[in-house]
Amino acid sequence: MFNNLSDKLDKAFHVLKGHGSITEVNVAETLKEVRRALLDADVNFKIAKEFTNRVKEKALGQDVLTTLQPSQLMVKIVKDELTELMKEAVELEKEFIRDCLPVNSVGLSSDEFCTYIDFIADRRLNGIGLDVLHPGLENPFPWLAETMDVKKEQNFFEGRVTEYQKSSALSEVADDEL
Repeated sequence: MFNNLSDKLDKAFHVLKGHGSITEVNVAETLKEVRRALLDADVNFKIAKEFTNRVKEKALGQDVLTTLQPSQLMVKIVKDELTELMKEAVELEKEFIRDCLPVNSVGLSSDEFCTYIDFIADRRLNGIGLDVLHPGLENPFPWLAETMDVKKEQNFFEGRVTEYQKSSALSEVADDEL
């Protein structure tokens, strides 16, 4: 999901390279690719559209400094917006967890779960080349990471067929065993 997002965003910003200014046309082309990259990363359509609209407003209102290229300015705007979007999502998740776990139980408290949400958000931001929100944060639930195997995230359609076969189907069978 998020693995290729950084590469796809870099390709989207390639549209602006060589331009001396940010125009509505090249912003529209770039944001079309950004929206496509977000949708490929399984971001909700409405969120991707709102995100690109906010970036467009900021990008068109900016004067490009002589020391910056338009692509550098666009990269900064997109990175800032992605970070803000992640902050908003983290706060919503934390509110949800606090509502779901009003009473702490042994080994599972809302505070620990909020730390886990911060950990996952940092890992997502780091995965797309952005600065983390909470540097040095440790996973409070290492057992959950092992159970869920959060490091091996992949889209269903990215999986190889051999991953779904039983191990017995991969072994050789002699003709007389049939």
